[in-house]
Amino acid sequence: MDDFIERAGYHIEAQAERRPNKRRRVLSPGYAVYDQGRGLLACSIRDLSATGARIAFSRNSMLPGNFYFIDIASHLIHEARVAWSSQYQAGLSFHRSFAVEQIVDPALDFLKQFWCERIAS
Repeated sequence: MDDFIERAGYHIEAQAERRPNKRRRVLSPGYAVYDQGRGLLACSIRDLSATGARIAFSRNSMLPGNFYFIDIASHLIHEARVAWSSQYQAGLSFHRSFAVEQIVDPALDFLKQFWCERIAS
């Protein structure tokens, strides 16, 4: 493809990565959980870094601006915010991350319950 572009007389420069932490390509399951566990969106994690992710979902869904994002593979929960979204994808920014086992705040018990009922079983 690059050879075709060069032969056709086009010169395209690679777009510089603007993120402070490089994202790596992954394909693993995740969940967006909001409204104290009453709202749920299953998704696939496509790109992941320590500070954010790109997720894909199968239906046109509306995510709230802020929610908890569960990364099943790493057993991490992230306080997340939507940085951008399209019909079937969204970019997330993580503000705080913690392991499921570290939850001690009673206000977050719904996350522990979700994990035990849907993921750990």
